[in-house]
Amino acid sequence: MGDPRERLAALSRPASPGWDPQDAAEITRLRARELELAQAIVTHAYWSEFAPADVLAARDALKRHHEQQIADASS
Repeated sequence: MGDPRERLAALSRPASPGWDPQDAAEITRLRARELELAQAIVTHAYWSEFAPADVLAARDALKRHHEQQIADASS
């Protein structure tokens, strides 16, 4: 894909099945919102309560909290 025209064509393809090239503005808006939310989560003051070495484990536990609640409720 060294040809600039090929790269441009690849950029104009839908990001996901079911999306048309006309949906590019919506895809761009959703990706920008996703980035904004990810930055807000990662830089939130809550994470400063953890030692740097423990942040990854804390984020993983938070991500899996809902799964654990469901497992606890079913047992």
